[in-house]
Amino acid sequence: MNLFFIFFSMNALFYANEFAAPGAGKIEDILRYSESRLESCHCYIQWLFPMSDSISKFNAHTSLLTEEEAHTIRMDTICSTRVLHAFERFLFFMGLRLCKKTRTIYRASAQKLAFINSSPHNFLRITRILKSMLLLGLGSLQKPFLDILYYETLHGCLGNARRSMTDHWLPTQSDDFEDNCIMHNIFAENMLIRMRFICDILHTTESCRFACILLLREIGKLSIPFSDVFVLISKNNDNYFGMDTKTASLKWVSKNEFSTIYCTQGDKLDDPQVPGLYIWETIDDDIDIDLLLDMCCVKGGDKLAFVFFCS
Repeated sequence: MNLFFIFFSMNALFYANEFAAPGAGKIEDILRYSESRLESCHCYIQWLFPMSDSISKFNAHTSLLTEEEAHTIRMDTICSTRVLHAFERFLFFMGLRLCKKTRTIYRASAQKLAFINSSPHNFLRITRILKSMLLLGLGSLQKPFLDILYYETLHGCLGNARRSMTDHWLPTQSDDFEDNCIMHNIFAENMLIRMRFICDILHTTESCRFACILLLREIGKLSIPFSDVFVLISKNNDNYFGMDTKTASLKWVSKNEFSTIYCTQGDKLDDPQVPGLYIWETIDDDIDIDLLLDMCCVKGGDKLAFVFFCS
């Protein structure tokens, strides 16, 4: 790979988790930063939310986001998932939350917002995010973000941000944007579509922390009669890759570790009763598990939507 290509593609490589930002690390490292490090470190925000019009005077190691790079990030499923993770992570840092069902943003911590109100350098970060989200495919979430910022500035915890609101935040509002490739899946009304999409990300990366978080949120909405659940994502002979929902860890396990199998079928997973096939017997040679797995959604079938192995 020549040096010109490396320079030209730094932002895209960063979001692909293949480039370590100087002084900050790779994106999957940054997204695990503590609250205190997010506040004190000043060399990561330019990488999480790059802009196309100006280089940060606080970080000379960054590069402008070209339209080609922005398009590459928007059209890449994994990169786009990390963009949304970055946005949600910073919302959490601010004391805000995104409700995916309504596509609204609300206050979750007045204490955190009060801290943001006392640290004007975070106002600059917010300006950058509002601009960058239009480029990175989160344009449809810019207005909800501006709405909560406007409310908190006039009536809530961000009273010190009035000038930033009028001079910098509101002027960024635009309808000229292109959503990234994941928005219609992440915000789909059908839970089955959302879960299939999330499992596909985990199948591809075997490491995406945000996809684990999203999957845990979805699993929490199901009335599964077990405390320890293993969510199957893919298999290789008698070894299964998936997520242990008790520890939120991704791992390969052997079929021999499970005594009960729970299968959910159909497309009505929002139904509180959760239609499905339940097998309570001990796993033995009489149960053709491989046949069940071959029918699951990871393999592209439609008869069994998901398979959960339960300890």
